[in-house]
Amino acid sequence: MVKPTRELVIAKIEEMYPNRDVSEILVILDRYGDEECEKEKNRVQLAALKLSDEEGLPDPARYITAAKQEYRDVLAWGRIPQLNEI
Repeated sequence: MVKPTRELVIAKIEEMYPNRDVSEILVILDRYGDEECEKEKNRVQLAALKLSDEEGLPDPARYITAAKQEYRDVLAWGRIPQLNEI
């Protein structure tokens, strides 16, 4: 099983958004993970990326907003314990 790391988040951004600056997407993703109650930062960010990709959204902000309310919802929606699906 692949461990959800920051490097994997960056690699996924580069794959999904080849014509955008990685830091632009990281600003959106990093809205999640600073609060003590915001668990599994990299995993949630990867799920948000996956979900936005599946829906053809230009950025994952919608899912980051949802994760700030209940991160487990975003993980469930993205069906991510299987990181090899990413």
